[in-house]
Amino acid sequence: MGNFFTKYCTTLETVSKPDSYIYRRHLTGDEIEISAENSNINIKDVINSNKFQDWINSQPEDIYISHILIQSVDYFGPNIGFIKLKATATKNNEFIPGIVMLRGHSVAVLLLLQINDKSEPEMNGKVFTVIVTQPRIPISKSNSEEIPAGMMDNEKNLKGVAFKEVHEETGININTNNLVYLTCGHTGTGLLDELITIYTTLVHIDMKKYNEINNSIAGNESEGEQTIVQIVKLDHLKNICDLKTAISVHAFKDRYFLDYLNIDTFKDEFNKKNNCNITIENLY
Repeated sequence: MGNFFTKYCTTLETVSKPDSYIYRRHLTGDEIEISAENSNINIKDVINSNKFQDWINSQPEDIYISHILIQSVDYFGPNIGFIKLKATATKNNEFIPGIVMLRGHSVAVLLLLQINDKSEPEMNGKVFTVIVTQPRIPISKSNSEEIPAGMMDNEKNLKGVAFKEVHEETGININTNNLVYLTCGHTGTGLLDELITIYTTLVHIDMKKYNEINNSIAGNESEGEQTIVQIVKLDHLKNICDLKTAISVHAFKDRYFLDYLNIDTFKDEFNKKNNCNITIENLY
């Protein structure tokens, strides 16, 4: 990415702002003026970031962008975390809204726990799931319930991020080879570029581990995370006001139990990778 800026961007000498640049789209060859709302924003950093590159290079040919105003940039350490921008855009010569918050793609995990403990016959074989409860300022909640999730890193390794987030938020280590793709979707198409991919996996535990995990405190302190880990029934997720969480339980049940035509290999893949065979009676 080092020589990307020199190859595709040149300083504009004809515009009034000295900190404006021209970006040439690979797909169409269109030139886009890129400027910043204030001098503290490093436009080169933004243009060279994975978040901006993924977004601008995925724009379809029939959308014409003439100008991008970068309004703010938030950093996570040395890396760009969020980019707020306003694009002047048209389709068929008609104006279309262009306010965008770039946060990049993310990953979530529906983590199932199956009890393997013959000393507890009433619990043996039962399947639960894990949620984390944490404060969420954007939605004005001090105890938001969610499945473990996190933002994509610069290496774009979805399963690696899944492992990292599950470990940080719950203290549980998962085997990335056992992760099975569940579903994906955009979270806020009127503002966000985020595409969230949801995986699922199952971990076998005994009752001692169950008691260690349930109501434990976890989270990445350096990122200000304060999470409480809870083990709950799978159906509890249906009542949680968090779309990725609610969608995950519906997607799992539909794909695992309702494949009447046997055209979805999800159940076989999940059972083989996680050494299990779940029944409705197991779901506690």
